[in-house]
Amino acid sequence: MKTKFIVSGVAIACCALTACGGTDTPASPGSTPAPASSSSSAITPTPTGASVTEADLKKAMVTAGDLGKKWEATSGGSGPVPVSPDNCPQPERSTTKLEATGRAWQGFRSESAGLTTALTAHPGTDASDFKAAYLVDLKKCTDFSVKSGKDIYVLVDSAGGPTKISGADEVLGSSVRRFYLDVKGRPLAQAIQTLVCRKGSVIVEVGYSVYSSTPAETAKWAKDFTDASELMQQQLDKVDSTITS
Repeated sequence: MKTKFIVSGVAIACCALTACGGTDTPASPGSTPAPASSSSSAITPTPTGASVTEADLKKAMVTAGDLGKKWEATSGGSGPVPVSPDNCPQPERSTTKLEATGRAWQGFRSESAGLTTALTAHPGTDASDFKAAYLVDLKKCTDFSVKSGKDIYVLVDSAGGPTKISGADEVLGSSVRRFYLDVKGRPLAQAIQTLVCRKGSVIVEVGYSVYSSTPAETAKWAKDFTDASELMQQQLDKVDSTITS
């Protein structure tokens, strides 16, 4: 029987990885400055650093409309992305234990691919703690072998991903998680690419998978981060326009 894997999330430190609230948009200044004694409301400052909230993140999350008509939203919500039993060995990832002022995520799908985006409001722009925790989680996933009823074997490769992505202040990490039906690493059933970037004080995680029909096709696309990088850029642009600009 052919086994079909559906991307349910991104687990890396991301990696891991579809409801939504929002905040009022900042008021625009009027054409005529109000006198100092006026009772007019002050312009709401753009949230940065520790002031970024979960509501801000939900507003900054890409929508199916942003991504294009081939995509549709699936499940999503607050907090870190729930981890499928097939994605990572530990129920709690090191990255989810770090301090954050908000977390949100959203899943999408098309006829040929799956996508998950996740946003974390970091207390500041120094994300060295997140990057270190990401590497810890990646090693745990790499060391783990048997998942989901002992019939799925997961191998994680952190090599070959992009070191720079347009719109990102920093690329914190990348990986490809490959799912096999045999302990010796064959046949290749599915793969998930993950990218983790920082934009201002917001950590952006993108998990992407193509539903390939053959192991050879899966192996080929898994080495190419072009589509995942473009999807990451769209999410970074949305964060930039709603939070960091």
